Amino acid sequence: MADPATAIANASQTASVIAYVGALTGLVVGSVAVFNSWKAVCWKRAELANTYLKDFNNNPELVFAGRCLDWNGGRLVLPESLRPYMPDNASFIQHDRRIFAKALRPDLMIDEMDEDPRIQIYRTAIDSFLSWLSLVASALDRKLYKVADMEDIGYWVAKIQSERVLHGFIIAFGYQANIDKLIWLYRSKQNPYRFWLFPANVPPKQSATAAPQSTPQPTQELDTQVRPPDRRVPLPQIRRLGIEALRSRLGEISQQRP
Repeated sequence: MADPATAIANASQTASVIAYVGALTGLVVGSVAVFNSWKAVCWKRAELANTYLKDFNNNPELVFAGRCLDWNGGRLVLPESLRPYMPDNASFIQHDRRIFAKALRPDLMIDEMDEDPRIQIYRTAIDSFLSWLSLVASALDRKLYKVADMEDIGYWVAKIQSERVLHGFIIAFGYQANIDKLIWLYRSKQNPYRFWLFPANVPPKQSATAAPQSTPQPTQELDTQVRPPDRRVPLPQIRRLGIEALRSRLGEISQQRP
């Protein structure tokens, strides 16, 4: 006949083993649940990021704007939404960096848009492009996805920093805060495009024989913008400064204006 004390000890050990196994099972099940939840969050985050990228690749107007920034000349196919701006509803335009720079002047007057149909085409496309980038910046700020989920945006951030003709437009029309966010996210953190540098893209100067153009009076909201070519603001050092430095420099030049 078994000793009662031994039986009690064995029962206690069995209970302890069962408790330990139950706790371990619970821990494993909990860990698996947490892991699966994390995977689901990552998948949803990546899916949302892919949706934003598809919006860019499937939107002819955004693709057109990207090509305007990438190319220095040649023919560009016009999206159907922009063809009505052309007098003959043409399906392409001859890309001209000088016209492109004029179109992005923040102090552009309404009557100047009639000088060349490409002016309004460029302006409309770039406005759509910057609006889309602002949506991306807002989503990143709300942590809907991470920089790693949309690494290709770093290319456009570097490109925008090299495009001097864009800076005044960005500042004047309220895109600066979101563009600054993108610069900080893609240029200060680990990213394939973190150290990419594009040559500063400036429009070609007018020839000496070209007819002088009258200088339009800036609107009240843009009276600090300085547009003469000899006062164009030099591009800041890309890896350390963003659009904010450009704004400060614009203010300094404005105060020196005769």
